[in-house]
Amino acid sequence: MTAVTMKQGIDYSFDRPSPQAVRRAGYSFVVRYLAPEGSGKALTRSEAGQLRAAGLDVVCVWQAYGDWKHDLSGGRAKGAEHATRAAERLAACGGPAAAPIYFAVDFDPRPAQLDTIAGYAQGVAQVLGLARTGVYGGITTITHLFDQQLITYGWQTRAWSRGRWDDRAQLRQVEVESRLDGAAVDLDTAHAPDFGQWDYAAV
Repeated sequence: MTAVTMKQGIDYSFDRPSPQAVRRAGYSFVVRYLAPEGSGKALTRSEAGQLRAAGLDVVCVWQAYGDWKHDLSGGRAKGAEHATRAAERLAACGGPAAAPIYFAVDFDPRPAQLDTIAGYAQGVAQVLGLARTGVYGGITTITHLFDQQLITYGWQTRAWSRGRWDDRAQLRQVEVESRLDGAAVDLDTAHAPDFGQWDYAAV
């Protein structure tokens, strides 16, 4: 049996390393933000084109705030709202209509918050379909949503994971606050052939 080579990638927000520098450093994909229009961290159509021209796969995550107070406490209704806006931003960036999107849960939830977060994921799936629904978060978030069969894609961060990984998560954020080409980046690894990258095709 042929071993699968783990792909290495990065994610970043406001800083922008050049696509060429990303490739030279040995990375094959980037995770970029879909965010409310005008946000300084948001992916643009021009940037997406440059990344793809450099041979980099693109993965997208939606984050307005990603916290409990502004976003996740809104449950299903907020999830549906965000999925609608994320799909619009994906199209504006030239992304394929069938591309999966991750949605950020950028904190470590308490047990009492998990049902509402599950509702948020249900709202996302209501708009995008379960096959395109992914979530970013720590071990508690990722495991709960996979167990409830509310997400197809998981991007697990080392933060809030207490040294444990859920093997169902296709992406892992393994290091934060690194530097590349003068930009602040986080380091990621892909643990499945399909990890939500644009235009993935099984071969």
